[in-house]
Amino acid sequence: MITAIMSLLLCISLSGLCIIACTKIRMRIEFSPVFVFSTIVLLMYLASLLNLMAIMSYVILISGIATFGYFCLLHSGRHELKKLFVGSNKLSLILIFLLGIFLFIVIQGRHLIMYDDFSHWGTIIKEMSLTNRLPDSSSEIIIFQAYPPGSALFVYFINKFIGFTEGRMLFAQAIFMLSCLACLFAFCDSRQEQDIKTRKLKMLITSVIVLCLSIYMLGGPVSIYTLSVDTLLLLLAVTSLVAVIYYRDDILKSAIIIAPILSTLVLVKNSGIFFFVVTICFFAYAVFTTFRKARSRFKHSKEIVPINLKSLAIASVALVVPLFCIILWQIHVELVFPDGGESKHALSVENYSNTFAAKSGEDISSISQVFLERTLNLYNNAPVRNIILLNILTIVVIIIQRVTKQKSQVLLVTLILADIIFVIYCIGLYFMYLVSMPTSESMTLAGYTRYLKTITMYLEYLVVLQLVLLLHSASSLDKIIMYSISCTVCVMLLMVGGSAEVKNVFIKSESYENRVLRRQQVVKSITVREQNASYAIYAPNSQNEISYLSWMLKYYIWTNKITVITNIENKSNDEVLAQIQKSDYLVIIDEDERIIDFIEDYVSKESYMGTYSTSDQLVAK
Repeated sequence: MITAIMSLLLCISLSGLCIIACTKIRMRIEFSPVFVFSTIVLLMYLASLLNLMAIMSYVILISGIATFGYFCLLHSGRHELKKLFVGSNKLSLILIFLLGIFLFIVIQGRHLIMYDDFSHWGTIIKEMSLTNRLPDSSSEIIIFQAYPPGSALFVYFINKFIGFTEGRMLFAQAIFMLSCLACLFAFCDSRQEQDIKTRKLKMLITSVIVLCLSIYMLGGPVSIYTLSVDTLLLLLAVTSLVAVIYYRDDILKSAIIIAPILSTLVLVKNSGIFFFVVTICFFAYAVFTTFRKARSRFKHSKEIVPINLKSLAIASVALVVPLFCIILWQIHVELVFPDGGESKHALSVENYSNTFAAKSGEDISSISQVFLERTLNLYNNAPVRNIILLNILTIVVIIIQRVTKQKSQVLLVTLILADIIFVIYCIGLYFMYLVSMPTSESMTLAGYTRYLKTITMYLEYLVVLQLVLLLHSASSLDKIIMYSISCTVCVMLLMVGGSAEVKNVFIKSESYENRVLRRQQVVKSITVREQNASYAIYAPNSQNEISYLSWMLKYYIWTNKITVITNIENKSNDEVLAQIQKSDYLVIIDEDERIIDFIEDYVSKESYMGTYSTSDQLVAK
């Protein structure tokens, strides 16, 4: 009951914050959720640096409830509420709502099963839920100290009121992703179209296309059923770009909207800096275009074009606020963690110098060769194949434009920009393996497919968005048909190419079911959980997943004093006992003849799976 009440209050609070965003900043309702969620991350981030996370959570909750009450109870509030949906595509809002219901249904009751969930993302959220602060040097379980906490802060805020369960953590992150997807639906509105039938046709076609694209994007570089942030990073990147494009004629509003989104982007993952730079370049071009238009109005006059310093100052927040967040995080890491500047993926000269220096000339040559071969191997490289397919499809549309004597060059420019961004990203990815990743991970190009899918889907989104804009602005029926077919074919081919990822959005994979069963078996064997105790885990069936099992147990028992033993075949009972008694408890997860032969000297029962005290129970009869 308490959870239901708090969930209702949270919904009311978030609605109130979205209302004030729409009415005071005058943004479209489709942009308000991601703006509010990103602002919450920014506020929670500043509060976390001051150890005020719990207090800030309640301040945000109460502020939202108060705002909602103000607009509902006062006459002016009711009038403003009616304006929220004016100009919005009702079909799009319905589709967004239905997509949210779908996510709630498929995510509720889900368990964390991925390696990254236990090694960092789930662990840092659990740490914050227990301490109401960011991890510091006393947090022994958190080893990736330089990872920024952006997504974890939002999940913490949501679960602070609805409860910290694994399914609710996943749902909190899912609604953040949904808020990003909602922004593209803003382009489904065609109210400037005079003909009612044409308007409805455009709205229907664009709404269906954007819905299909949203489902494809949910498949993402990583599954929505993990707390890993690659998909969220991708969606925040495209959302900031969508906001710049949609409000390209209103740079002040654009700056205000993208400032918290870009801040969240760089706080979600360090690689968000790349997409931050791309968005800022687009934003700078929008600013330049705005002032060029202003200057053209004075071309026949001797007057000097006025430069509005206030406007430029407000526009600069899109650049300054995210950079300020990056600097604050670097300062925090260096102050709180003794070796934070040298930890994995830390944005520091020390980390890059040490990582690069650890690689020999032969290592660099091998990494370069593997990277080049994998990038050029189209047979086993789906992201690169998709980029080539995207180029082919776009060129076909451009040719059709030329044949039909359409003068628009926007699609060609978009394609060229997409290819340039892809090449720059690949070069950056190569240098990341050289200067940021340990040699063992660089040799295997750890995360290569995931990283490449992120930029590929980002560029696919950019090109499809341009096609949607062309459809949105099309005036004749033949243009509407051409761009509708182009958008549909493009999105359908993307969904077919990413069918495995799209399928995983709807269906629980066999690997998920197997890991859940395995986890239940492991958890059932642990009957004693003491944070300061040490554990020897006997798991002969986990020889190929020792690291995964260790992290899962650290997350579940909440201690880093865990040793996984997978083989005692060639040891005597005395040697086995000496090895086990280095820990406080022995946990038998899998039974085999060797462990039974050993344990039956101390305990007699039918099944030996379970937890044993090495000081009390493992004493010779």
